[in-house]
Amino acid sequence: MHHPTVTWLLASLVTKLLVRARVRDESGVLRQSNAPAVVVCNHRSWIDPMVIISACGPRRPVVFLAAREHVLRRHFIHRLLAWSGAVILVDRTSARQRDVLRAAEAVVAAGGTLALFPEGKINDGSTGEAVLPLEPGAAVIARRSDAPILPLA
Repeated sequence: MHHPTVTWLLASLVTKLLVRARVRDESGVLRQSNAPAVVVCNHRSWIDPMVIISACGPRRPVVFLAAREHVLRRHFIHRLLAWSGAVILVDRTSARQRDVLRAAEAVVAAGGTLALFPEGKINDGSTGEAVLPLEPGAAVIARRSDAPILPLA
């Protein structure tokens, strides 16, 4: 079950307590609730999804693609995401990636917002690279669903 307003309230509270985030959305696209989109963002820490949810606002619920192994090893995050229903878990070892692609496309086709981190993992800066090589999933989903990509940083 997806609880977008409660999820947004919790994410906004955590974001305000832990980081100083600024939202600059001169075009207003980010806060349009009626437009499907694929949100892509660099991935610096575990708090990034909460910042994205907070930035998108309560009228633009966000569903994330997330690596199953990363979510399952963080018990609190796993329980929160399972409760919110705002995640599609990706098993990177599975050959059945088409099911993940279909689920992601269904979110966007229904007018929703799909968010993912194309780097594929947290880039904490230890590699010296500002951005790691990007996986093609976001572009594939956006192209197949005819939704815009909204880049965030």
